[in-house]
Amino acid sequence: MYSSPPMHGALLVHRVLSSPDKFKRWCQELSSISRRILEIRKTLKEKLLDMKTLGNWDHIVNQIGMFSYTGLNGKKS
Repeated sequence: MYSSPPMHGALLVHRVLSSPDKFKRWCQELSSISRRILEIRKTLKEKLLDMKTLGNWDHIVNQIGMFSYTGLNGKKS
């Protein structure tokens, strides 16, 4: 079943997108978060390679978005 979602999310989006200053700050924050995610993925790949972990880890840095698939499991090789 679906019901009407609350309005506060839409009101927040409207407030941010309607203000040039708030929109600019939001864009800066998104950019900062995106850079941080890329940095963490790069570091993870480097650590895996330093530890000589078997496998090709290019997929870690080639993925986009907030979530990623590492391919790691609990087994030790």
